[in-house]
Amino acid sequence: MVELSRKSLVSGVTKSFSGEKSHLLKTLTHHLYDNAPLEDLIEQGSDVLATGVRSMQKRLGQYRSGKPVISLNSANPADADHTCCILDIVAANKPFLFDSVMGELVSSSLNIRLVTHPTLNSVLSASGRFLRLGDKSGKKEKPARLSLIQIYLDDIKPSERKPLIARLQSVLSAVELATSDWQAMLARLEQAIVDYRTNPPPIPAVEIAEAVQLLSWLRDENFTFLGMRDYIFSGGAKRGTLKRAGIKGLGILSDPDVSVLKRGRKTVTMTAEIRDFLLSRDPLFISKANVKSVVHRRSYMDYIGVKLYNTNGKLSGELRIVGLFTSTAYTRSVKRIPLIRKKVEAVLNQAGFEPASHSGKALTNVLETYPRDELFQMDREKLAIFAKVVMRLGERPRVRVLPRIDKFDRYVSVLVFVPRERYNSDVRIRIGDYLVEAYQGRLSAYYPSFPDNGMARVHYIIGRSGDKTPDIDHEILESVVSTIILTWEDALGDVARQAKVDISRL
Repeated sequence: MVELSRKSLVSGVTKSFSGEKSHLLKTLTHHLYDNAPLEDLIEQGSDVLATGVRSMQKRLGQYRSGKPVISLNSANPADADHTCCILDIVAANKPFLFDSVMGELVSSSLNIRLVTHPTLNSVLSASGRFLRLGDKSGKKEKPARLSLIQIYLDDIKPSERKPLIARLQSVLSAVELATSDWQAMLARLEQAIVDYRTNPPPIPAVEIAEAVQLLSWLRDENFTFLGMRDYIFSGGAKRGTLKRAGIKGLGILSDPDVSVLKRGRKTVTMTAEIRDFLLSRDPLFISKANVKSVVHRRSYMDYIGVKLYNTNGKLSGELRIVGLFTSTAYTRSVKRIPLIRKKVEAVLNQAGFEPASHSGKALTNVLETYPRDELFQMDREKLAIFAKVVMRLGERPRVRVLPRIDKFDRYVSVLVFVPRERYNSDVRIRIGDYLVEAYQGRLSAYYPSFPDNGMARVHYIIGRSGDKTPDIDHEILESVVSTIILTWEDALGDVARQAKVDISRL
C-alpha cells in the first residue's frame, strides 16, 4: 500500500510536465522522490513537488564543472499554510558534501520538511556545461558524477536567504579544499612517518615507535584529515617562535588567513604551552582546535602537532594537522589505539591490581568508558588519579567533580558524577550554569551518559575567552554540586536532624 501511494503521488507530479524538457523532468522526479519518506512527500503535495522538480532542472542547466550551484526560493508563497522554501544544490559528488550541508542547516536552527539527495551519472560538454543524465558521452563530452541535494524548509525571510547561501557556499568551499588535498595530506603525513623512521630524533626509541604507530593509525582511516600546515621553529627555549613555512598549506589550512588556535579573541601561532611541547621529549601533541569544523561534523576539530627535526636531529619546526577522529577512535578498545594504550598500561601498572581481579577489571572498564578526547589529551598522572576516583564510585556512589583545564586556557573539561536517581535535566542545567559562573566562561557543550555504576555522568566543556583560568578546588565544586542535587525531602531531613526531630513519626 505504501509503494502504491508513492507511485500514485509521483505519477501525479509527472503528469504536470509537458514540452521539450518533459523527459528530463520526469526522470528527475523519480530520482528525487522514489526513495524519499512518503509521509514527507504527502505533506508537501504534488503541486509543490512539481515546483521542486522544475527548480532542480533549472539548477542543472546553470551548472558548470567545478562551480556548485545553490538556490533558495519560495515554493508556494500564495498558500500561507504550506509556504516553504526549496534549497537546491548541484555540485560534483564529493565525500562529506551532504552531511556538511546538513550541519549548516541544523546549526542555523532551520526546520526541515523533506530531504532528497541522489547522486547521478551525467554528461557535461567540453566546457563543463550540463547536457543530460546518463553515462554515455561523446568525443567532445565528458562524464561526471553529480550530487543533487534538495531540501524543503519552513519559509525563510528574504533578508535571511542571502546570508544562508553565503554560509553554504563557504561550507562547500571547505569541502572542496579538504577533499581535493586529501591525497596530498596523506603523502605529507607519510613523509613525516618516513622521516621519523629513517632519521630518528634524539628521544627514546620507544617514544619514537609509539609516535610512528599513532601517525600510521591516523593514516589508516582513523582520522578525517581536513588541513595541514608546516611551521618553522627559530630561537631558544624562552623566546622561540613558530612561523609558517614557505610551502603552501593543505586542505582548509591552504588559506593563510585560517587559524585553528585562539587565546580569547586573538589568533595565535605560538604559546608558552606549545613552546614547552616543542622543547619537551614528546614527539606529538594532541589537543582541540578553537574552531569548529564545517566539514563532515559540527564539532571542534582535533589538533595534532608533530615535531619536525633536521638531519642533525635538531628541532626544526612543527607539522600542524587538523581534522576529526573517526568513529573507530571512540569505539575501539583503548588497548588497540596507539598513544592511549601506553597511558592505559601505565595507569593499570601503577594501580598494581591483578588484571583478573575485581579491582583490575573495574579499573579497566573505567578506562575503556572514559571520554576518548580526554584520554588523548590528559597526561598519565592526572588520568591515574581521576580513573581511581571513578572506579571507587562503583563501591560507594557519591558526587564527584573532575576538572581539567586546557593547557591553552581555552576551555575547562569537567566530568561531573551524581547518583543516577538525583539526575534530571533541571539538575544538568543548574550544574552547567554553576560551572559557567565558576570558571567565568560559557557552556560550549555537554555530553550526558549513564555508566554501569549507578551514577549519571555529564561531561561539560566550559569555553573561555579570558586570560588565566580560575583553578578551583574540587572539594568546593563538589560541595556546590551536592547542594544543587538536594531534593525537598533532603532539605527537610537536614532541618529535622538539626532540630533532633524524628520525621518518621510525623
